[in-house]
Amino acid sequence: MWGDSQDQVTGYLLLQGFSREEAFEIANTLFKERAAAVRANGIRKFFYGFGLMWVPVIAFIIFRSIGYMPLKIMGAAILAGVYGVYLEIMGILMAVAPKSEKGDVADQ
Repeated sequence: MWGDSQDQVTGYLLLQGFSREEAFEIANTLFKERAAAVRANGIRKFFYGFGLMWVPVIAFIIFRSIGYMPLKIMGAAILAGVYGVYLEIMGILMAVAPKSEKGDVADQ
């Protein structure tokens, strides 16, 4: 049910013999739980992204201190930083607007 719309979940519950009020109440509870799970995933992505954004900065400081800049390693560090920015943006969007996320929460 995690990837379904609220109308689909309510319809399924009605087919299973729940009353209209019970079906709406259960569906609302399920979607509040889903929003909380999406927010938690968003906050986790935010912090992972924040950590990864510092990888190129730390690599640059270390390479400057030793006086040698290995380009392939620095390139990999920059890629990690770019992925960190992506995770940061996705984490903010997931935490601020959890209902905009589609699909199953387990796939995130």
